[in-house]
Amino acid sequence: MAGPQTEELYDDVSASVLRALSGFLMSVALIVPLGLGVGWCAQLRNLKQFTEICQNTASLAVLPDLHPVSGHSRALKITM
Repeated sequence: MAGPQTEELYDDVSASVLRALSGFLMSVALIVPLGLGVGWCAQLRNLKQFTEICQNTASLAVLPDLHPVSGHSRALKITM
């Protein structure tokens, strides 16, 4: 039974997968070069303290800080 509900389900699933994949690719594109830079450059090693603070922060605690920047857009959903 392929009806409108099935097509809507495929649209919703594909949008969710695309959102998750784009968030993963953005994080890899930003964090991998930053991690390599921190490992190689002595001046960037000060970022290690900042990353440890961010690691211990819950993502829901950061939500009020991201809301004014990205609003109710897909960027906020991808970031979280």
